[in-house]
Amino acid sequence: TRGAMSHLRTITREYPLSPFAPKSVYAIGWLYEHVLDKPDSALSEYRMLVQTYAASSYADAVKKRIPAAQTAPPDSTRQLTPAEKEARESEKKEGAKGKSVIRE
Repeated sequence: TRGAMSHLRTITREYPLSPFAPKSVYAIGWLYEHVLDKPDSALSEYRMLVQTYAASSYADAVKKRIPAAQTAPPDSTRQLTPAEKEARESEKKEGAKGKSVIRE
């Protein structure tokens, strides 16, 4: 499980614009929630998924699991990395077109 999570994190870190990035974040959250029984860690991953890949079908799938008060970033002063900014812009553009970058 830890090995799989390491590979999934590599995808999100090295290829944040890949269509596999949101799915990787979702998978990490799912592993925390269902395999490792760490709901707080799962919630953290799900929050990041919704914030970074808001237009993805994976973000839609986890929104109902996140209490409304917890959707704001824990540190709103944190600056986004260039890759995170680019990923958000890409997601916004794709969302505006009515398409998801993720193919299930």
